[in-house]
Amino acid sequence: NLVLLWNVMNVVVKSADKEALAEKLCLHLQQSFTFRCVAILDCVNDTISAITGVLAGKANFHGVGDLGLTERDFHAVRQLLLDQGPAAHHHNRHLFALSGTAVLFVDASDSIPPADVQFLQTLVSYCATGFATHDVPDRVSQVAELDDVLYQSPRMAAVAESVRQVAPTDATVLIIGESGTGKERIAR
Repeated sequence: NLVLLWNVMNVVVKSADKEALAEKLCLHLQQSFTFRCVAILDCVNDTISAITGVLAGKANFHGVGDLGLTERDFHAVRQLLLDQGPAAHHHNRHLFALSGTAVLFVDASDSIPPADVQFLQTLVSYCATGFATHDVPDRVSQVAELDDVLYQSPRMAAVAESVRQVAPTDATVLIIGESGTGKERIAR
């Protein structure tokens, strides 16, 4: 478990994108536990698709159709994401939440010991952080700038607009706020 944790943490740190992270995570888990199948499922607008997966004994993964998911499995994925729970289990199939839309699906040949299930939950929580960091570029593109002050909130956008209106005038402006909030930068 320690070696797997180390390998997966390296994957999280070094993966260039969410798909690469998902692929390497699935590969490491399948090799370490010899699961029948490991896949990352994505549920958007009530449609479940596979980001990637690894099947024991097969070279290529083609998508959700390769997993042999039942209606019960689809319902369990939706319910896990809806309840925001960390995991769900049924027989030898396990689901672990990675994000608000992504789920790790594991189909084991035999039952997984409770200690290993707990380890997988911990491992997945670390990977969830990695998945979240790959969402940052989408948020960064929405960051606005006023000279050297970066902001994202609508309230700060209103302040920036007021600053732009007042800056070219000789009007006196009172700037209030807690210490360290950037009042001097706004004044400049």
